[in-house]
Amino acid sequence: MNYIHSGYQASGKISHDDLLYTLSVFMTEPVRWVSRYEWRDFTPMELCAVGTFWKGMADSMGIDYQSRLKQGKSGWKDGLEFWEDVAQWARAYEERCMVPAVSNKKTGDETASLLLHLVPLKLRPYAMKAITVVMEDRLKRSMM
Repeated sequence: MNYIHSGYQASGKISHDDLLYTLSVFMTEPVRWVSRYEWRDFTPMELCAVGTFWKGMADSMGIDYQSRLKQGKSGWKDGLEFWEDVAQWARAYEERCMVPAVSNKKTGDETASLLLHLVPLKLRPYAMKAITVVMEDRLKRSMM
């Protein structure tokens, strides 16, 4: 994973904030989906486990998160506190950076194309509507 990203990081095409935000999506979106669509929420112990796993991943990838999360803190007491800090940071990052842009539209269109490549052509417009139904409003706006 580090090798794959190293060239992009060296060229400045991927920042530490980009890496941390992507990690936050993998960490928080499953929890959000479970909360929205399943019969029960994650327990605090399960959130702690999720946070512990993703903190280990961030450490292994050398993601600089310490300076971006709760200022003046030297660490977290557990994975739950880490999960909460990253989720809070990600919400602020989205408010600041998830804005309408042609580049976001291009990324969204390419991602949708990947998701729908096995869907028959006649059904793709309907499948695209299904994708947009589960998108949050801020994401929809940012992808124009």
